[in-house]
Amino acid sequence: MAETRHYEPRGSLILKILSVILIVVLIASVLYPEKLWKKQDSLIEASRLKMDNINFIAQRHYKVHQTYVSDLDSLIRFIQSDSIMVRRAAFEMDKMSLYNAPYDSFIVGFADKFHFTEIEVLPFSQGRAVGAEEAETATVDSLVLKMIPKPEFENSVKPILYKMVSTSGIHYYYPKRGVEDKTVIVWGDGKLERDYLPFEEYLIPSTEYVLTVPLEGIEIDPISGEEYRLNLNASLDIEGKLEYKLAADGEPENPVLGKELYTNLFVNRLARQARARLDTDMQRDSTLYAMQLELQSDYFDVEIELLTPRKTTTVESNTEIVVPVDSVYAYQDSLRLRDMLFTTMSDSLIRVWTEEQATQDIIASLSFTESVGITKIDTVGVTIRPPMDDTYKLASDSFLDKIFSVGPIENPGNIENNDLSWSESR
Repeated sequence: MAETRHYEPRGSLILKILSVILIVVLIASVLYPEKLWKKQDSLIEASRLKMDNINFIAQRHYKVHQTYVSDLDSLIRFIQSDSIMVRRAAFEMDKMSLYNAPYDSFIVGFADKFHFTEIEVLPFSQGRAVGAEEAETATVDSLVLKMIPKPEFENSVKPILYKMVSTSGIHYYYPKRGVEDKTVIVWGDGKLERDYLPFEEYLIPSTEYVLTVPLEGIEIDPISGEEYRLNLNASLDIEGKLEYKLAADGEPENPVLGKELYTNLFVNRLARQARARLDTDMQRDSTLYAMQLELQSDYFDVEIELLTPRKTTTVESNTEIVVPVDSVYAYQDSLRLRDMLFTTMSDSLIRVWTEEQATQDIIASLSFTESVGITKIDTVGVTIRPPMDDTYKLASDSFLDKIFSVGPIENPGNIENNDLSWSESR
């Protein structure tokens, strides 16, 4: 009897092994980069959190000493020795019932969401604490609202307690059940007696009240392993003034003729004066509205005719900018300041009025004086940024990191004058 034999094709075992390897590589090519991206996200979040806490220290330093400091070591030494008096945080209560209603109803919340996370309601019946389930059937005559500190502050910040009493019954519910409730609605069958339970102010180290991360190593960026960079910022008030006068006789000392910017600013000034005069007259006589386009040129001609050698036409401008303190010197250049304050503004009417012969005759005899400068410098804050200016290439921890590289990590952003570049609010 013939024996049946099964033969595996040559190379089939190798193909199976290669197939398994390929499947493993494909799975790894999806899962491992995802792991690296999550690592990058966590590093970015950690870097931002540290910058935020350094900013808390800078703001605390300003509150205590009325000055900003950009030296990290000085800030750390300051916060290590600083203490803060903790005062009772306040509940916010918005009355929902009418003021003359026979019952009270409130929506209760709190403002300090930096230290506190939610409101816990503790119901009582005749002085006995009742559970949430029992509270639905028992007659609750008083509540204690408890403002719960966040986990990072639970060892340093005391809960805030507030009592509400109604002998005729009191009720409550959370508008957002199953979520960390920021508000609770409380109402009674009658009027509610309300007051805070006793609270004593206490002194604690500022590190326990201001910071959400450990102080040790706070100066080191977790992405690059280098120190954060800080610089002071200054607010500059910049003002400029141009004064135009007709030469009484002869050539003007500092002629406007041939200078496009100064000519344009002068004509625009006359145009604004003409428009203001027209607007005033239209308020007195409403029939002028229908003719205002035609009248603008007439009013401009009046401004030209009113010019005399004794009359000064003034153009003023001012602005405020915020720059790093170490770059203030670069704004001492009068040409740079002039360019920031004065620019040409032209439309069809301005061009027509500029080319009119009467305007050209005035400009030919027109002289001007110019003054621009910084009138005030104030230190307004600190910029906190990571050590790298752009993206950053993380070092590979393993061979797989090199194979499945996901590219450089994004710059985590910066904090400038207490404003976060990555978020509108904390």
